[in-house]
Amino acid sequence: MEKTAKIAVIMVSMLSVYSGGWFLREKGGYRRSGEALILLGAIIYGSGIFLIGQIFNIRSNWPDAFLLWGIGVVVMGFAAGSFSLFYLSIPIWILGIFTCPFGILGAISDYDPFMMTSTLLIFAAFAVNFCAAFFIRKKAPDDVKDIF
Repeated sequence: MEKTAKIAVIMVSMLSVYSGGWFLREKGGYRRSGEALILLGAIIYGSGIFLIGQIFNIRSNWPDAFLLWGIGVVVMGFAAGSFSLFYLSIPIWILGIFTCPFGILGAISDYDPFMMTSTLLIFAAFAVNFCAAFFIRKKAPDDVKDIF
């Protein structure tokens, strides 16, 4: 299978699951089924990040994919207004942050541009995570606030 066909399969599956989830949740009256499809779309998004990295042999630290996936899931959580996406982002952030080699934090002082992207992603992950937690806490219904 060609590279463009592989990317097309990833994109079409992700977009169709997201749109099906939105339609079921907003128009069809099936809130739980729609939420489940939106959650599945976020999982397809994460697998798409890893698969595109393999297809094009992108040279990067593999924990960076978890950090990018986490940022995308949080953004989609805000866009869709789905708390299940925020719950999915918690283990993704944990995997992304704690699997990064902490020696790369010295890349800023050494000015290694390749390693500096991982360092900047870690700081971006912390910033997005804490901002998301603040806004989620404000918007969450009272029965959900006990979980946070």
